[in-house]
Amino acid sequence: MEWIKTAWEALKSDMKTRLGIAIGFSAFLVGRSYIEQLPGGKNIFAILAVPAFLICIIFWVYIILDLSNTIFNRIQEKRLRQIYTEYILNLTGNKYSIVRTLYDSPQHQARLKYNDTDVRDLMKKGIIELSQTNNVVLRHELNDPTVNFLLTSSALEVVENNSEKFKSNQSA
Repeated sequence: MEWIKTAWEALKSDMKTRLGIAIGFSAFLVGRSYIEQLPGGKNIFAILAVPAFLICIIFWVYIILDLSNTIFNRIQEKRLRQIYTEYILNLTGNKYSIVRTLYDSPQHQARLKYNDTDVRDLMKKGIIELSQTNNVVLRHELNDPTVNFLLTSSALEVVENNSEKFKSNQSA
């Protein structure tokens, strides 16, 4: 039963280790003619050929699935980043002015009404976030406090990379 734990740990290992194991067992299978010429090689190959073949298949399939998952995640991340960028660049009205105010202010933060629907929507989309400092709520604004918000680093990057296009939206 200890060999099952060892095999499981090998499957959970990093990509380089799995690739090394897969290549090693593939080389063993490809080198059949050389191994059989060695003294006792036919017996060794007869005993180890089926387990080596199974291990080889399992590891290659695992590597292919891991690579396809990585490629899929990168494509998905790129697509989501493009949607996020398009959303920021197509902001209009109050949402645009909020982002513009945050971008123009020092340290990209400003005091905004917490219950403003545009502020909440920008928070939900991950464009702005609540600052962790200087958020003192006064007694008379308990229902709709004014608190510090800041532009997220990803939104700031989009605005800075497209500053001319972002500025041209100002008339919208």
